[in-house]
Amino acid sequence: MKPNWWLIVKLVLIAKIVALSAWFYPLLPETVPIHWNAAGEIDGYGHKFWSVLLIPIMVIVLQGLFWVIPKIDPNREKYKQFVKAWQMFQIGFLIFMLYLHSVILYLIFHPQESILPFMQIGLGVFFVLIGNYMGKIRQNYFFGIRTPWTLKNEEVWNKTHRLGGWCFVVAGLLFLVNTTFQWQVVLVFIVALFLAAVVPIVYSYVLYRKIVAIRDSSLRSE
Repeated sequence: MKPNWWLIVKLVLIAKIVALSAWFYPLLPETVPIHWNAAGEIDGYGHKFWSVLLIPIMVIVLQGLFWVIPKIDPNREKYKQFVKAWQMFQIGFLIFMLYLHSVILYLIFHPQESILPFMQIGLGVFFVLIGNYMGKIRQNYFFGIRTPWTLKNEEVWNKTHRLGGWCFVVAGLLFLVNTTFQWQVVLVFIVALFLAAVVPIVYSYVLYRKIVAIRDSSLRSE
């Protein structure tokens, strides 16, 4: 029987996250940093449970959800057309969560350091990864840029995701470049999220209206 390497990699990553928590939990004080402000400074403390155990619990629950989604999606057959993109998203997400978990634990012991460069590196790499696979995602109800217009028209879905892929890559590169220059970090976050979220949504609407207009014009000419 051929081993399911996708599943093996995901289980290894989850095990690493759980192992980190198990190792560090008894070493930490009861109260640790749990929140950082827009300047990257600690502005909230809480019980160590939230810093050490929340991420492992979250990734286990979400991985279960990722397993269920293709089984309940009305377009479940489409998942067979983008297996690699779907699996790479899950693995990329787990790597990002492992990285984030490691950063939080590191900052507990080094509270004088800012979280912002670490977050920008993590988000930058994750966005670039998503962007490289986004164009391969096929129409479904749970994963991707799901607007009324992409869900109604497959051509709009495919073209929106190709554009969305480029938007995510550019947003990711913006995060990575800013780890060196440290421009206005809040502004960079806003611009990156605008590129990744707003631009593809607006494009899907404009493209859908254009396709509908062409179709209606064709019908009238007949």
